[in-house]
Amino acid sequence: PGPRQVPAGALTQRSAVTFSFMLTLSVSISVGFLLLWHVYLTCTNQTTIEFYVNQDERRAGRDHGYVFRNPFDLGLRRNWQRVYGNVPWYLAVLPSLRPPPPPLYPFSLLALTDVLSKGPRRRRPPPPP
Repeated sequence: PGPRQVPAGALTQRSAVTFSFMLTLSVSISVGFLLLWHVYLTCTNQTTIEFYVNQDERRAGRDHGYVFRNPFDLGLRRNWQRVYGNVPWYLAVLPSLRPPPPPLYPFSLLALTDVLSKGPRRRRPPPPP
């Protein structure tokens, strides 16, 4: 007997597993790079925006002959403590048990649904003369 004939466009079990593996691998690599990026930002006590501002400052310092140093960088240990508090690293990565802070502005879901149910306001045409 010759090779098994598979209808055109049919997805075999092997190709489904291969596709799933490749998708999982690519997402895992992407999330891994994102994790490393945030670990770097935490170690240097920066936000993403501060990273780009500091990068411009470093470039300007190099062009003008001085070395730029991030004024908020307190060293690896103190940076981690500043971001995560004074807890062991394995507790710092767990979800927090603290309740969320209260909202800055009062917000009522019932008031929002009431406004949305009325629809947009329409101006009435003026009465005829």
